Amino acid sequence: LMDYALNHVHEAAYLTDESGSFCYVNEEACRALGYTRNELLRLSVADVDPDWPLNAWPEYWSHLRNIRSHTFEGRHRTRDGHIFPVEINANYFEFNGYAYNLGLVRNISERKQLEGEVKHARDYLFNILNAIADPIFVKDAAHRLVLANDAECALAGCPREQLLGKTDYDFFPKEQVDIFWKTDDQVLDNGEVNVNEERITDAGGNRRTIITHKSRYVDSQGNRFVVGTIRDVTERKRMEESLNAKQEQLAVMTVELSLAEERERRRIAAILHDQIG
Repeated sequence: LMDYALNHVHEAAYLTDESGSFCYVNEEACRALGYTRNELLRLSVADVDPDWPLNAWPEYWSHLRNIRSHTFEGRHRTRDGHIFPVEINANYFEFNGYAYNLGLVRNISERKQLEGEVKHARDYLFNILNAIADPIFVKDAAHRLVLANDAECALAGCPREQLLGKTDYDFFPKEQVDIFWKTDDQVLDNGEVNVNEERITDAGGNRRTIITHKSRYVDSQGNRFVVGTIRDVTERKRMEESLNAKQEQLAVMTVELSLAEERERRRIAAILHDQIG
């Protein structure tokens, strides 16, 4: 009955005793490892696991006896030496006075490859984001930061591991964050892009003028996020204010010059009139 049941599962299955020797293997285990059943029954876990020396088995067996069941990742080696990643579900049980471990093993090569591709894509994205001088952030619907590039971390004066999961109230004055959250909520609710000029106090205590560009992103589970970029326009605003001041000064000087010219024309006209008279 056990043989029938375990040969109809899609995973490799085997029984081991207290020494780690195989007592039973199903057909999928034979196929995955490249051995016949008789060949595997003469081997132990240490023969198919390149990371698990046989002398480690007693300690593992004692641990498994205490917890009864657990799942972990490891590696298996086929008869021809090929090594592949696996997920192992180990289960301790006793029968007729003997203790056994029932292991269900799943080949996770495709999953590991996919995880590697996802990690590569994520690292590539972070490298691009960190190469951008403008702060970039992503907040969830509770206003918690879930992504921040290096420039955003510098603006908040906090390393990324301490920044993520926090809100703006942990780093900036309340009166400023109240404005940030108001625009966040507008973007989350209506999905419209928001571009707004705001004042912010950076990590050094300096008042900065920024322009934030916020948009909404909704993932496949329906979770809403605010994706934002920040452009520091403090120097540009100072230059604009300086230029405006100079333009006002120039306008005053132009008016004064016009008045002076008019006065001079009248003075000359009066002199000429007196001389002709």
